[in-house]
Amino acid sequence: MIWCVIIDKDAASRKHLESILGDITHLALIKSCKNITEAAAIIKSNKTDILFVDIAGSGKDSLNFLDTLEYERPRIIVTAADTEAAKDAFDVDALDFVPKPITSLRMLKALWKVLNAPSQAIRNKESEVTREFFVKQNSLLEKIDVNTICRIEALADYVSLFTDGKRYIIHSTLKGIHSNILCAWTGFQKSTVKTWR
Repeated sequence: MIWCVIIDKDAASRKHLESILGDITHLALIKSCKNITEAAAIIKSNKTDILFVDIAGSGKDSLNFLDTLEYERPRIIVTAADTEAAKDAFDVDALDFVPKPITSLRMLKALWKVLNAPSQAIRNKESEVTREFFVKQNSLLEKIDVNTICRIEALADYVSLFTDGKRYIIHSTLKGIHSNILCAWTGFQKSTVKTWR
């Protein structure tokens, strides 16, 4: 399960984002908070994987407490009605900025980036390897264990990914998919990547 916290001073915006996240499998909302002070206590006592924050209502400097957590810093998705806040998103190391009003499709794109970005722990420990990644199927994110992948085939701008019991068709290039699972695979052969088993 991927644990999330929302920080937004606007109650209607919080409810809207809660509704979008509620439709996504593997995501669980720990708490929806109206300010950083309320969220800080929750985040310190509950391991949080993703933090959704309206930076315009919270202030970027108030997120400094994230560097003192006893676990890996949560990945941040910044939301705001003002697109000028996108500049501030990079100051807090956000992985994406989602303008309001938030749509389900735009949130799925942001989550795709966040869930497939390498974690700080992986960057710090080269011996550790991610063995799973997420793909979008029918507007839902599905987790795939790379050990179950039998083969990958390119189909123009799409990729067919075959696991032990299912076929996924993903809008991506072969190069894009290969970079997500590079550690578990060997070379290319006529638009087909084969596993090393």
